[in-house]
Amino acid sequence: MNKEKKIILYGPNGEKLKFKKKEKIEETDFVEYEPIILPKFKELKKNIDKIVWGNEHAKKKLITAMKYLENRIKIPEIEMKKGNVLFFGNTGTGKTFLTKKLFTEAKVPFLELKLTGISAEGYNGESISEIFNQLIKISDEEEEEFSFDEYNLPEFIKNSNYAVIHLDEIDKLATQNQTNFSSELQNELINYIEEKILFEGNLSTKNMLFIGSGAFVGLEEIIMKRLTKRGSIGFNFSQDEKNKEIDNNKIFSYVTHEDLIKYGLKPELVGRFSNLTYTDPLKKKDLISIMDLETSDLNSEIDMIDAAYGVEVILEKEAKEEIADYVSKTKINARGLETAVKKILEPIYETIEDCPVGEKIIIDLNTAKQRLYNN
Repeated sequence: MNKEKKIILYGPNGEKLKFKKKEKIEETDFVEYEPIILPKFKELKKNIDKIVWGNEHAKKKLITAMKYLENRIKIPEIEMKKGNVLFFGNTGTGKTFLTKKLFTEAKVPFLELKLTGISAEGYNGESISEIFNQLIKISDEEEEEFSFDEYNLPEFIKNSNYAVIHLDEIDKLATQNQTNFSSELQNELINYIEEKILFEGNLSTKNMLFIGSGAFVGLEEIIMKRLTKRGSIGFNFSQDEKNKEIDNNKIFSYVTHEDLIKYGLKPELVGRFSNLTYTDPLKKKDLISIMDLETSDLNSEIDMIDAAYGVEVILEKEAKEEIADYVSKTKINARGLETAVKKILEPIYETIEDCPVGEKIIIDLNTAKQRLYNN
């Protein structure tokens, strides 16, 4: 007679839980929780302002979503909406950077999934479900050979039920951008956002927070067409004044769920993102402000050079303005700063080892122009 195998799982206090095969297992029996104690709203805002410039609307929306998450874990007996966020903005305006920096403050798993190249279940290629494998707690010994079945269920990292899932390039799922599998992928994503049971019924996405982001190229035209056609943005002025008032740099602030449906996202998918927010295109003055942040790539590399070689690198104001002007022309916003910083600072390494300790290395306007445009 075959002896019935048993499943060994870990409870919230690290105790071992034993269940017979096919016995119903409640999620709360074995997913380990850790209370989330976030700083106050104003403190979170102050902290993120030190490392991310601008985008006030997006910061406040995301911090509010964090607070919702905190409260839902604190008071699970009260049913609260998840507050999923849909995030718009041009390439290089800080959508992914801001989201990741903020949610590292919370003691929940943060998973990133770039939806470009994702295939629907049953087709070749990576599927949405694979991102959730990151929630399994795997030791170094198990890394290459780990597998699970109905007898060998995984142990999950803390607060897996309340993971934050960042869906990057969600705009690529719009039917106007893809013809193959787009509709199927949207339907599949709807199931995950609402409630998808994973790992043989032992983990649910019901309480996970989803943040979708993308550039949404072409959405601006849909918004503008609606605004100018209806002539209704809450003001009384002429058509010329109206066109002047609707600033393209702020066009995403007028977005509605209906605009997203016209763009090619399913109503059922759009409706599951109750919070809409955006990043602003970066102007020249914004790029200068980013460079002035203590945590900027520019200052970090200058600090490293100063510490490593005992020198003092000084980037003059006019040189920073030239860098900002150069990056503005690339149309890739903050991402262009990394390239510009390398152009400015890399030539220093050619001669810096011959410099005496304490020497000042000054980068002025002419030096900046030469390195930006002649390399």
